[in-house]
Amino acid sequence: QLLDVELGKQGSSLLETTEDMGFSKTKVIRGHHIFAQANSLAVALVDHPIVLTVKAEVHFRRPVYVGERIFSQAKVSTVQGNRVDVDVVSKVAGKEVFRGAFRVVRVEPGGPRE
Repeated sequence: QLLDVELGKQGSSLLETTEDMGFSKTKVIRGHHIFAQANSLAVALVDHPIVLTVKAEVHFRRPVYVGERIFSQAKVSTVQGNRVDVDVVSKVAGKEVFRGAFRVVRVEPGGPRE
């Protein structure tokens, strides 16, 4: 759930974790859900029809458990041409659980394909 977005600057989102996001034995949320929240927020800050993630450096600080709410905040750090660098920090109950540095690019529709 996007809470706020200031295009080209910053934004925040909230993820309510559910049973189906976690491992059945440990109730630990699978990392791809945490990553997806942060990545989606990074992309949402860029005002362009097509934005792709080209690089991500991520750090998982502690496990997140089923039922916990993840609050993520993102801030654009650098814009150079079509490239945008976004830093994201995710927290549960005020404690950092994830940190990521994302590089996303604006892609023109129908542009060259590799």
